[in-house]
Amino acid sequence: MSTLEDIQERLRANQYEREEHVRLAIVARLLQEYGWDIWNPTEVNAEYVPVPEEDKKKVDVALFLPPSTPAVFIEVKPVGGITNLADTERQLRDYNRNVTATFCIITDGREWRFYYSLTPGDFSSKCFRVVDLLKDDPQDIEGAFALFLNKDQLQSPEARRRAEELLRLSQKERVLQESLPEARRAVQQPPYPTLPHALSNGAKQRGFVVSQEEAVAFIEKAGTAKAPHPAIPPQVRTAGKDFDPEKPPDLSRTAITSASIGTHNANNWNVLVGEGLRIALEREDFAQVHSWVKANIRSGKHKDSGFRPLRGTTISTQYMQATRAWEVAFHIAKRLRVPIEVNFVWRDHPEASHPGQHGTLRWSP
Repeated sequence: MSTLEDIQERLRANQYEREEHVRLAIVARLLQEYGWDIWNPTEVNAEYVPVPEEDKKKVDVALFLPPSTPAVFIEVKPVGGITNLADTERQLRDYNRNVTATFCIITDGREWRFYYSLTPGDFSSKCFRVVDLLKDDPQDIEGAFALFLNKDQLQSPEARRRAEELLRLSQKERVLQESLPEARRAVQQPPYPTLPHALSNGAKQRGFVVSQEEAVAFIEKAGTAKAPHPAIPPQVRTAGKDFDPEKPPDLSRTAITSASIGTHNANNWNVLVGEGLRIALEREDFAQVHSWVKANIRSGKHKDSGFRPLRGTTISTQYMQATRAWEVAFHIAKRLRVPIEVNFVWRDHPEASHPGQHGTLRWSP
């Protein structure tokens, strides 16, 4: 079980009763997972005082990159404790008056709100990403953390670039974008609403009134097709397009619906690579696998630089994007001469190559 899965199970079981539980057992745990030295107070500073000459207000957790550069201020609440968001945002605004962290986070363990401090405007308008550990797709969650919580990524310009892109979306567009995956799932269930109707309902639940015309315009802008009316029940939907495994399409913004390599199943791209590596390690030792595999792997358990231990083995693998993961898994399958098949769908996102469409990649010896 991954760290994220374990945290999710404990959230569902209501095991995190106090703010300190969230700070230690969720926030610190995830920080360590994403490469931060939580035992080094010059890097991970709890109860940091940003304006000591004026008051004694303290940031719950402050992250620093060398040389002593504030990277992230994190305000921690107990689970369900983000009850007065405006006040909490004002706290973070004040923390940044003299010492500005590039990013700020408000979290109660379950909900994670990401802010880009360097953009102008009211602090509330700096929020560019909201993640819910119990509602959002696991790959979406891991992608957000890998980009905006990972120590190595925060030292690169990619995190800032992506945050700036997200902030360029209007607030309503961001709500529509967040609602679209839920809407796409809703059209596959009774009473099978149209996609525009499901999207309008999702936005309404988030406090925004969106007309059917606005919903249709947004869907068209995102490059997605309108859902049929009535929507086709999932059991009679057509299969996805077969793609050449040697020349895969851009798999960014895709989610796996089913996958297998050899006799092993997988539910996301990085798990697919991991299962392929398990098969390889059953046949060859680490040195042999390391000599030919196209993935970044290490002997031992590592949690820095995007590496994660591969459960049940003595190696660690580095996180990779979907297209790269397919290339690695496909190479493993061909090397070991085992069949591989992945059924996937592009997410409803403007940057996806084919939003809402299904596809298949398969090969057998």
